[in-house]
Amino acid sequence: MRALLVLLLVACGNEDDARPPRRAEAETRGGDEGMLDPVLDPSGAPAAARFVLVDVARGREAARARSWAGTARLREAVGARGEPGNLLCRLWALYGPPPGTPEGGFRYVVQDAELGYVLVAYADAAGPAFGAVITNDEGHRLGDEDRITRSVDDFVHLVDATRPVDCALEVGGRTIGVRSGELLR
Repeated sequence: MRALLVLLLVACGNEDDARPPRRAEAETRGGDEGMLDPVLDPSGAPAAARFVLVDVARGREAARARSWAGTARLREAVGARGEPGNLLCRLWALYGPPPGTPEGGFRYVVQDAELGYVLVAYADAAGPAFGAVITNDEGHRLGDEDRITRSVDDFVHLVDATRPVDCALEVGGRTIGVRSGELLR
């Protein structure tokens, strides 16, 4: 998938945008420094009340929509974005401990009160990600991909604008989270 994205961006003349920075480039910019602060302006984020925590079972049919670490605005500092503890403690700040802890990860399921879609924020073996339920109860595609994408993007913006709280969770034999502004690794 990454190779396809690179190929598409190169074909469109955006080769520099498709290439993740080399480690030396990230280190000269400070690496993960500041990545635990809100990375977007909180004043521009949607209201937290728009995304209501719902039963985890409502998100079981969610399709992966995007990797949190792959957000284009923050590509230059993927390190902390690739850490599930960073996402976990931002979500914990909004909703408390994760209501779902499948083996090797965690799962939060919310409903967008404005648009009605069920969204999932989670971490698994592939890393921190967001998804959405894209089928109705009968299993038919909703057909609102643009509105679903907007809902996911708005939820990601809220999470990005949230400062992580201190939290910890045992996942796959290791402890993930944040303590005193530092990632637990």
